[in-house]
Amino acid sequence: MPAEPIRVLVAGSDGVVLQEFLLGEGTHHIGAAATSAIPIVAAADEHARLTVTASDVLVEAAGAGGVFLDGAGVLGRVQVRSGQTMQVADRWLHFQLPSDVQSGKNDLLAGRYQLQRQLGRGGRGEVWLAMDQQTDEQLAVKRLPEELTGDPTALNDLQREVEKSGGLNHPNIIRIHNLIQPAGEAPFVTLEFIDGQDLGSLRLQQPGHHFRWENLRPLMTQLCDALEYAHQHKIVHRDLKPANMLIDRQGTLKLADFGIAANMAESLSRSSIQGHISGTSVYMSPQQMRGEVPRASDDLYALGSTFYELLTSRTPFYSGDIAYQVINEDPKPLADRLVELGLQNQVPDAVCAMIMACLAKDPAHRPPSAGAVEQWIASDSVLPPKLGEAGRKLPETLGQQASTAPPPPVVTRVEEPPAQALAQQSHSAIQQRRQAAQWASIVKRDNPLSRVLNIGVGVFLVLFLFTVEKENVQGSLVCMLIILGIAALINRFAIKSHRFFCGECDGHLSHDRPRPCPHCGALLS
Repeated sequence: MPAEPIRVLVAGSDGVVLQEFLLGEGTHHIGAAATSAIPIVAAADEHARLTVTASDVLVEAAGAGGVFLDGAGVLGRVQVRSGQTMQVADRWLHFQLPSDVQSGKNDLLAGRYQLQRQLGRGGRGEVWLAMDQQTDEQLAVKRLPEELTGDPTALNDLQREVEKSGGLNHPNIIRIHNLIQPAGEAPFVTLEFIDGQDLGSLRLQQPGHHFRWENLRPLMTQLCDALEYAHQHKIVHRDLKPANMLIDRQGTLKLADFGIAANMAESLSRSSIQGHISGTSVYMSPQQMRGEVPRASDDLYALGSTFYELLTSRTPFYSGDIAYQVINEDPKPLADRLVELGLQNQVPDAVCAMIMACLAKDPAHRPPSAGAVEQWIASDSVLPPKLGEAGRKLPETLGQQASTAPPPPVVTRVEEPPAQALAQQSHSAIQQRRQAAQWASIVKRDNPLSRVLNIGVGVFLVLFLFTVEKENVQGSLVCMLIILGIAALINRFAIKSHRFFCGECDGHLSHDRPRPCPHCGALLS
């Protein structure tokens, strides 16, 4: 790939590019040391290493400070792709690689979707404007990263996410149409096309790189409407941030990437990135940072982080060890941050109180729903309002970790329907057919009996080792292996290490396969 140098742009937390570096083949150090190829004062002397070869660009953490690639912690050597962003201390490194293009203008995907121009590019795929030649509709096409194309589990997880999110029909949510995997081609997702700019880019165009509240308020009301609607349909966004909020030419906010970007981040993380943490670190809740089951309260925390950044030009935590601060430290009050940055912005006290409530460490101390946030904004009170119907508390758990059970099959080819039916079929029609389905998550919980068994076996083996005589060590090891094998079989088939419940009615399930709940009839995923 890099026969010519790669380009690295170094930006601050407000998105302003501060430096630019061209790096050729070799190993390049990133850190505070004077010899670093990319010097970052707030980082460790040797914080990270970037290796550029003729075929790859690889990054690895060199110290304990932590390196985040597209919001996920890097473990070992990880390949970097054009458009990805890496956080090192208080700086964001944006990579532009020379010959890393998957597609070009005028490409025809699946014999149907004519690519017209590229709308965006990142570590999780390319987004193109395309024309559906069968319906004469303009739409957006998201081409998936190469890592996902050969991973059936990842594609099936994504298919379930597309099916769930595809049922959302709201004026402030970008509609997701289909995941398509044509034979001999890379898979892609089709989406509603929005002609506009993302809220992060619009912020950088404002004086002082922040919005005035009177200009931001109508957009935030629309955002709360969209989130409330999605949460009531038991769908969590998991990657809420200004870059995923598009503003069209009429001033309407459209929330993008419901579950899609986060799901791909989890899939890409299985082999090279720590845990199952999805999202972008500076907007994550403490619970999401720890990789806990997704909840609506995670989106409410990210909502507070988004408000905070749009009004102050900085996220609540923007330098140093972000993960540690999110989990352990309280964010600076919004008014104090404005003073610290020397910014003049008249933000009402009620808005400041609402934002800081969203940023509470304990989910129980956050507003109970996005509808409650919207009511708080309308109340102009520093105290949370009494909640009406729109502000009712949502079910505690709305999402889940990716299931290890075989999910529904992914579309592996494009069907060829009759010509008359094909002419009448549009993506909006597909959208309407999905509205009737009601989804619920499968909640996985640890089985306490399994834990007791594991502890008991461990204690028994320790005592067994202390009592065995030296001449019998070999035979004792064989006995230990047999005991461990028997315990593993009991744990898996008799006791079972996990139990499964319906996220709608909390009824016990015999397995985690995506079928209708036998207790309430909800479609499980």
